[in-house]
Amino acid sequence: MIKLSITKSSLEALNREIDLKVKAIGHMTQPDFLNEISKAAFIILGERFVLAVDRFSATNPKRMHHIYEWNKVGNPSARLFVLNRMILVNGNMTINANFKQSKTPVPIDPELLSPGPTGKIVTKRNIFRDKAEVMESGKPVRYQAKKMLAFMGSDLGIKFIQPGTTVNNNNPGGKYVKGSLATFMSAWYNKNAQTIMDSSGLYQRIVNETSMVLSKKNAGITDVQAITKQIVNSIVAGREIIK
Repeated sequence: MIKLSITKSSLEALNREIDLKVKAIGHMTQPDFLNEISKAAFIILGERFVLAVDRFSATNPKRMHHIYEWNKVGNPSARLFVLNRMILVNGNMTINANFKQSKTPVPIDPELLSPGPTGKIVTKRNIFRDKAEVMESGKPVRYQAKKMLAFMGSDLGIKFIQPGTTVNNNNPGGKYVKGSLATFMSAWYNKNAQTIMDSSGLYQRIVNETSMVLSKKNAGITDVQAITKQIVNSIVAGREIIK
């Protein structure tokens, strides 16, 4: 008869190994682990979001023209907004859309480029640098004309404004623009974030690769942290802004 017994040292080694694995798995619910996942989620979702904005803007220019350079609504290279990853706390992430300054002149209406009774045409081109931020916020614009200004009225043709006149524009972007990016952003993330993350392959990749790591002897929390950072870094590549 063969009699087998488990030695105390063998049992202690087994318990230590099990303890390492249990603690490593438990660590995957801790804030620092969740924060790493959030970094990857920001990139995965953000890249899809900006493309969704482009598509929506191209078909809804009256609502979204302000967040692109003039006459380039929906063009990725003409975006006047970027996404910033702001705060990571316990896996909860705050995303903010910041606006870039416009670099292209405000278009001149074709009618203003035709000589008037005096033979003059409009030649001065101005840049509305903060067009995206101002129009999204719905802030009224008030300024004093330094020179003679000419613009096309809604129904009365060309209008002229004398130098020194105070100009008030209570709705510079039009009635559809105010808060339109913020509204679209909130609706899009609420509708799509979970589905996109579930289908992104990120979660399954983490499960697969951490399982392989933990199958090795003496593998624990440090190993899980290392492989998770490696996975996240392969997606994030140091980016905190999407533009």
